[in-house]
Amino acid sequence: PLVRVGDMVSRGDLLILGETSLRHLDGSLEMKRVKAAGEVRARVWYELEIEEPLTIWEPKPTGKEKVVYRLRLGRRLMPLFRRGQTEGLVRQTRAVKTILPGRNGPGLVELIKDTYQTVEWIAMPVPPETALARAEQKGEEKIGLALPPGVQPERGDQGWTVEGGVLKYRLIIETEENIGVSD
Repeated sequence: PLVRVGDMVSRGDLLILGETSLRHLDGSLEMKRVKAAGEVRARVWYELEIEEPLTIWEPKPTGKEKVVYRLRLGRRLMPLFRRGQTEGLVRQTRAVKTILPGRNGPGLVELIKDTYQTVEWIAMPVPPETALARAEQKGEEKIGLALPPGVQPERGDQGWTVEGGVLKYRLIIETEENIGVSD
C-alpha cells in the first residue's frame, strides 16, 4: 500500500504498488513490478446544487383565437377554412383526425385543426416550500443516478438559500465504497 488509513486521495492517485522480489542464484535481489491487486475502501462525497426559480411565467389566454382547418392527402397539405385573427404571442393546439386510414399506411387522409390563441404571460410566485420540495425531489433523482450500483448513502447533509429570486439547494452525500481501479 502507498497510502495509509485516513489519507486523502484524489482520482488518478496510485494507491497500491505491485512489486515482488526475485532472488538470483548469485544472491542478488531484483525488484520486479507486477500487477497490483487489492480492495481500497474509502469514504466518498457526492455534492450537487440545484436551482429552483421562485417566480414562474404562465400563459393566460386573452380570448382571441384563430382556427385553421387543413386537409392532408399523403404528403400534400391543403388549407380548407380559417376563422378569426390573432396578433402577438400565441399558443397553438393541434387536433388530428384520420378520415380514411386506407391500406397504404396510417394517415393517408387527415383533417387537421390548428387553434391559435393569443396569450399574456403572467409572473406567478412560487412559495419557498414548494420550490424546496421540487429541489429535494430532483436531488434524490440525480444522486440516485450518480451513485454506483449497490452503493447506499451513509450520511447526508443538505441546505438551501434564497438569492435573487432563486432557491439554491445543496445536497452532500457520503458513502463508503471500493475505489480501487486496476490499470
